[in-house]
Amino acid sequence: MRNARRWGPIAGRIAFVALAGVIALEAGSRAAVCPASGQDGWPAACYQKHTQEQREAVWRVEELKAQRLAGHVLPEADYLDQIASVVFDADPALMAGDNAVYCRGIVWVRSDMPANARAFTVRHELEHVLQYMLDKQELNRELSANWAAAREHPAGLIEALVFSVQARAGEASSAPCFLIGLWDSFKRYTLP
Repeated sequence: MRNARRWGPIAGRIAFVALAGVIALEAGSRAAVCPASGQDGWPAACYQKHTQEQREAVWRVEELKAQRLAGHVLPEADYLDQIASVVFDADPALMAGDNAVYCRGIVWVRSDMPANARAFTVRHELEHVLQYMLDKQELNRELSANWAAAREHPAGLIEALVFSVQARAGEASSAPCFLIGLWDSFKRYTLP
């Protein structure tokens, strides 16, 4: 009983600090003006002109989706093999703090990622392509993509998290922008 009395005030303080931190981060993310590249929240990599190779890769994925909509069903592994052709490296300066993004039919992945982190991140983005192609309806597409990638690349998940924090720390314009960026990423990738 004595231990319960001692831990009660400590737990209350921890809960208060956590709640105050969440409120501060949420207020900061709404009020802060942190620089970002790109337009409308998308990294600048999304606005690059596609090469002929990239246009052909996008066309193949669109053709696969058309076949799917026409009733031709392939196993998910076959879709992954086909759509891996839309993965291209991107200059980290064009990624606005993101490791990768699926936009305009292309998966852009930071060129400076370690191998395990890259494997996890590519699989995460390929899951987004599958979500698009197969019209998957998930409550949280980011969480679903993380789960699919983590099942195949568990070490890559840890390496991608560490890489993300280190990359954001190096790219953030200030400590508050760094913390707000981490908070926004946490919300995007884990909360429904």
